[in-house]
Amino acid sequence: MNFIKGFLTLPLELEKAYNKAAESGKGGKSPDVITTELSVDLGDAIHSYMKTALVATTVTVAPGQTATHPVSGKANYTSPGAGAGAGKISFKEQPVLDLKKEIKDALDKRKEEGMVAGCDPIEIVRNFSKRLTDAIHKFSLTAVIETGVILTGGAILTGYVSPAGAPVPPRLPK
Repeated sequence: MNFIKGFLTLPLELEKAYNKAAESGKGGKSPDVITTELSVDLGDAIHSYMKTALVATTVTVAPGQTATHPVSGKANYTSPGAGAGAGKISFKEQPVLDLKKEIKDALDKRKEEGMVAGCDPIEIVRNFSKRLTDAIHKFSLTAVIETGVILTGGAILTGYVSPAGAPVPPRLPK
């Protein structure tokens, strides 16, 4: 799935997760089971979305990179150049599980806050949003980024690389 499709799909998947939770409540499931399922579904939606990012890489080949032959003293000298590549983002299993747990914890905390007499619903939503945002940010930092780069360095010059140029042959005796 590309990033645009992921961007468009995320809200639908989040809504689908909440609708599924609502239907589960009508079906008589316990609140704990519903919360667990909701956290898994939300985590899956976020995980799928995060994987759609495209990684674009550009590099600069610095001039002066050399490889000198140990016997002849000749070397290759690279002039400035550039490179570009593309890649993908993936996540290991444990960070995905951690995201789902942190979403579950945020949902549970929201429930606890709502059970307090005289609670402020706006504050509960604000706290929940912050916890959810923190979980997503923490998860995003665990991304494994893989990219391939094609280097298109500048011209390669072959010859003696020294300030004086090629060594001068010794004078032959007359």
